[in-house]
Amino acid sequence: MANAGTLIGGQHCYFINLPENPELEELQGPLPPQMVAEARAGFVPPEGFTEAAEKLKSGFLILVGTPGSGLRTAAINLLLDACPRSPSIYLVDDGVDFTRWRPPEAAACLVEGQLGGLIYRPARLLGLIERVRSAGAALAAVLRTIPRRYIAEELALWLVYCTPPPAIEVFRAKLGLASPRQAERARLIGSLPAAFLEEVLPAGASPQYAASMADALLRTTDFPSNDAKDVENAVRSIIARQAEFEMAQLFQALREDLPALALLLAVAVYEGRDLSIVQRQAERLLAAADGNSCAGTSPSAPSGPFSQQQSDPDQRSMTQLLDTVGAYMMPWHDPRNDSTPYTADCVRFIRHTWAASILRLAWHGHGPLSDQLSSWLMTVGTDQDLVNCAGRALSIRLPLMTSRDRRRLIRSWVLAESNAMRAVGAAALRAALSDPALDDEILRILYGWAVDQNWRVRRTIALACGDCGRTAPVGPALSLIRQLAATSVAAPDRRVERALESALLEQFRNGDRRKVLECLLDWLTADFPPADWTTRRLSLLIRAEISWFSEQAARDTELFDLLVVLLRQAVSAAEDVDALTGALLLWCRTASWDPECAEAIGMLLFILSRDQHAAVRELATAVIRNSGRPVGEK
Repeated sequence: MANAGTLIGGQHCYFINLPENPELEELQGPLPPQMVAEARAGFVPPEGFTEAAEKLKSGFLILVGTPGSGLRTAAINLLLDACPRSPSIYLVDDGVDFTRWRPPEAAACLVEGQLGGLIYRPARLLGLIERVRSAGAALAAVLRTIPRRYIAEELALWLVYCTPPPAIEVFRAKLGLASPRQAERARLIGSLPAAFLEEVLPAGASPQYAASMADALLRTTDFPSNDAKDVENAVRSIIARQAEFEMAQLFQALREDLPALALLLAVAVYEGRDLSIVQRQAERLLAAADGNSCAGTSPSAPSGPFSQQQSDPDQRSMTQLLDTVGAYMMPWHDPRNDSTPYTADCVRFIRHTWAASILRLAWHGHGPLSDQLSSWLMTVGTDQDLVNCAGRALSIRLPLMTSRDRRRLIRSWVLAESNAMRAVGAAALRAALSDPALDDEILRILYGWAVDQNWRVRRTIALACGDCGRTAPVGPALSLIRQLAATSVAAPDRRVERALESALLEQFRNGDRRKVLECLLDWLTADFPPADWTTRRLSLLIRAEISWFSEQAARDTELFDLLVVLLRQAVSAAEDVDALTGALLLWCRTASWDPECAEAIGMLLFILSRDQHAAVRELATAVIRNSGRPVGEK
């Protein structure tokens, strides 16, 4: 019986709408030769392929892996090797009665599914395996998950977990298939920026996506420009258009399936996060769609269609829902804890580019849905990681709006009713500032509002200048911090001050530290904001990152010279240097444990103690005296 569904292999082996193919109806199940040839060409064996080939010699094999990992492509290649006398590979529908089904003589058969439930009935499964062996055939079943642990134990004799090959290897294999000449392949790869492939094909990217990237690059062979950035933009554009087309079809199909639609949007926003987080956020969105408020604390455990413990037999499992939206679960490795293999299951789409495409479709032209999405994202809570995710999703809406509507929406973010909601708005602004298409406009708007007397506006802008998600660009963020600081001196508010200090410290820790110090020097030279404010923030940076200052002063002569100039300018321009004196004293005492660092701070103080400016000499001498270091010691 021919499979009535769609078969898409992880290494770009695909065939769509099988029952409407008259050739397939005539062949009564064999896969078309073109599909088999595509699976064979440029195939990169996944980890475990050799083990799988050995197990298939018994006539039966179950392959388990994630969508897009090359399971079907691997199965086709295994069957071709195991049954060289078979004229083709027969795709068998999972709905047949496998308790009676017999394979054709010496045939290679492929099933996607649980063999009609036989994997739960080992005795009946053995009967099927005997019939396959007696026919001299081979049967490979492809599963996305093994639902229960005991099934994996029962089927250990035939079960192989399929780990996909590295995406970059699949990319190079597909490129090599289309361009056999080494020089041509080198030219194609060389036409891209050096870091581009590492960015778009990270560890864990699916073979299916890698093959799509190779196809996109091949389509630029006649591109008129040789500039690497132009070629990169062309490849991104091709991939984005493909993703938009795929997601438009999926989005339309799910418009009446609210649980699946809610899960689709939750995965798009929180992709890569723990399954329980995605479930809870989908539950909140579904509640909002049903007319209930999505504000407040999320339930401690998912309920309804997203519950793992379902009492309704007709209710879809989480695995089925994830399959519906093109997502899957994978182990999440905690880099902070190497003692355990993984701590949770995270959720990802089978394609790297789907998340942004889904959100653009959701924001574009869907008024009521856009309002529900905004409310859902703005009420995500206070967890900083989730806030950053929600902010990035909100920022995707901005390029789809007119300039006037953008300004109105941003104003609603900075004046939101709660601190938590304003934090989400700040995360959205932080993401927008890193978008080349919007950064200038957003910077102009925020710079104009940085003099606003409303503390909520200024505090939200200050939060947007922070770098919690390491996305805020240093230049625009520091220019906004400078303007906010000048306003804060004239209209002081401790809430704004704390946000400014946090933003400056985050920029220093996560961004270009030398750039931050150079900007502080410019501010001191121009006395804008006032030198006292800048000097106190320099003291804050020294206290927070004493180890870094000690190490860099000892090893980086350029930075050492910058610190000399910066400290000299701070002391000579500021009236209040008590905070800076305390920071330098703490630096001296901390550095005393390391001879190299102690020598560097000693030399720094020695140079300042010989400065022509009296205030600089006095401060350096006071620090030397109170630290117990004799004046003049280097």
